Amino acid sequence: MRSTLHALLLAWIVCVLMVSPSAAQEPLVHAVLFYSPNCSHCQQLIQNDLPPLIEKYGAQLEILAIDITHPVGQELYASAIERFAIPEARRGVPAMIIGEVVLVGGFEIPEQFPGLVDAGLASGGLDWPDIPGLQDTLAQMQPEGSPTPEVSAAAAGETPAVLSPPTPIPDQRPALTTGILRTDPAGLMLAAIVLLALLAVLPISWLTFRRARCTPAAPGRMRTLFPLLAVLGSLVALYMLSVETSGALAVCGPIGDCNAVQQSAYARLFGFLPIAALGLLLQAALLVLFIASSALSGGAGRIAAGLLLALSVAGVLFSIYLTYLEVFVIGAVCAWCLTSALIVAAQAWLAARIAGWKIPSTPARPAGL
Repeated sequence: MRSTLHALLLAWIVCVLMVSPSAAQEPLVHAVLFYSPNCSHCQQLIQNDLPPLIEKYGAQLEILAIDITHPVGQELYASAIERFAIPEARRGVPAMIIGEVVLVGGFEIPEQFPGLVDAGLASGGLDWPDIPGLQDTLAQMQPEGSPTPEVSAAAAGETPAVLSPPTPIPDQRPALTTGILRTDPAGLMLAAIVLLALLAVLPISWLTFRRARCTPAAPGRMRTLFPLLAVLGSLVALYMLSVETSGALAVCGPIGDCNAVQQSAYARLFGFLPIAALGLLLQAALLVLFIASSALSGGAGRIAAGLLLALSVAGVLFSIYLTYLEVFVIGAVCAWCLTSALIVAAQAWLAARIAGWKIPSTPARPAGL
């Protein structure tokens, strides 16, 4: 039973660096960390932020890390949400509970947790948080014959250790029947529609480009739509970037789980560049190219229009890749990401029209952009 619970929780972390009669009398602080192996913020916290604190406080700090992707962890996390009345906007991992305080996010925990530990030690220590079911779990993990309900690495016959990293992000793709289809069918349907739209916009843009080259009419009112889309896309990217850099939880709405997507390993390109920052750069570049294609004439205007079309199509291709990851790899849908993808798709279609007008099939054409 004990080995089964160890496997479900994945990491049972206790700092037992020194065991002595004097150390036993020292105040002790307990905390519970909820995490997911698919969360990049969790990995940063566990691998880099918490180990120095564990080394600093030694045997006076015990942290139980619970993986919420397993049934036992999900049940305990649901109990913690109810017990501490965690609002929906703050439900996500990493989440650290110490005493009566709930810390959420990869920035809030490193910033506030050390001060709470110091305060707990100064007040004589802190017991495990009052999470319904936690004491039963601890008792089941307790080795037979142990005189206390507290489980430690030493008591369990394990080598005393500091915080161990979560399970690496799996490479296997979750089956739709057991993943997003079961947990979020509406999100899956929305993502499928967006993915089909992204795939369809590529041939549609090509046909639009060819027809626009033979159309003598200038774009007219279409000229104002592209910059509006660029501004809207920039606002979406700015919001997601603020969520990524602040460690806060995003407002997701009734469909999808954008926090799961935002906290996955795929939220950063090459492991360091936030996808939202890349989206912001894309919108800025598209806006600059649109202005250039509108202001310049002759060869320079045609080059700018061609680059505008090429870059917007590249954005569509990357959006197709990201949407595919959401459905078939991450197993969660981000409504903000889907919104950004639809904006890029609309820009690709408009860019095809603009490029067609700027690059006519015949040399004699009326002045357009």
